[in-house]
Amino acid sequence: MDDKELAQVIERLDHEIPRDGAEIEFMQYCDGFVEHRVIANRAGYLRLGIEFLKAAIVPHFDKAHATTPYIINVDMDYLIKDSDIEFGRFERRETFEPTAIRAANEDPDTFQFKLMNLGCSLIWYGTGVLAIIGLYSVVKWLFKL
Repeated sequence: MDDKELAQVIERLDHEIPRDGAEIEFMQYCDGFVEHRVIANRAGYLRLGIEFLKAAIVPHFDKAHATTPYIINVDMDYLIKDSDIEFGRFERRETFEPTAIRAANEDPDTFQFKLMNLGCSLIWYGTGVLAIIGLYSVVKWLFKL
């Protein structure tokens, strides 16, 4: 099936299955990091599927932007009302690289990143200096220097 036929099928589904009444909720439970649950009504699952099908054919949001060329626009606002999990952005990539490599390739050269590095460095080195001062004081007290 080529993109034109796929777009026609998606358009028909989008037109035939109403948005009204479609609801979906993504929940975290127990410790929140590992266990998730999707709760939806029939229309919600159908609309979620349609939105994901649309994501396969929409053009990239901003191909010119060097750091985020894979971002696509997916309309989930009408579907997800009150969820524990929020989706900040959607990306479509035709080739995948491991997560660690993707994270290393993203540009962390922002003011917030530099400020965070500075703060962590100050805490780390400050703790070291305080430990040395404390050790010096204990040795001085023990040997009455």
